[in-house]
Amino acid sequence: MPRTYTEYEEGSEEAKAKIEVLKNVLETYVKRNPRVGYLQGMNFIVARLLSVMEEEEAFWTLCMLAESLLPVGYYSNLLGVLIDIKVFDYLLSRKRPLLLDHMESANPPFTVTLLAFNWFLTIFINHLNLPLETEYIIWDMFFI
Repeated sequence: MPRTYTEYEEGSEEAKAKIEVLKNVLETYVKRNPRVGYLQGMNFIVARLLSVMEEEEAFWTLCMLAESLLPVGYYSNLLGVLIDIKVFDYLLSRKRPLLLDHMESANPPFTVTLLAFNWFLTIFINHLNLPLETEYIIWDMFFI
């Protein structure tokens, strides 16, 4: 969890306080839904939620994301993530075949699966180095 808040000095009081709240939300979710449990990436989603809402709201929003908005199995067995990656790969092959060919011919090959897995798992948070405003626009579109 310390790598979730890299903007704070490791071990600082502010970092400890943020990690404690993050940990509370994630541990409570694991207790609520042990079938899904915790998956890498949830920490980034919850951290972003905590930047705009209180702890309880972040918990219930995580529940809504993992249990209602995302397809069944998105987090429990990652089937939804894998399906999204296949769709993304297909769309790249149809709309940007030269980009896909370039990525796959790199040494080592830069596969769509490698690229997109964290994007989809975290709903585009922290993995694109996008401006915060852009992340919020993506999330607005997702929730709509």
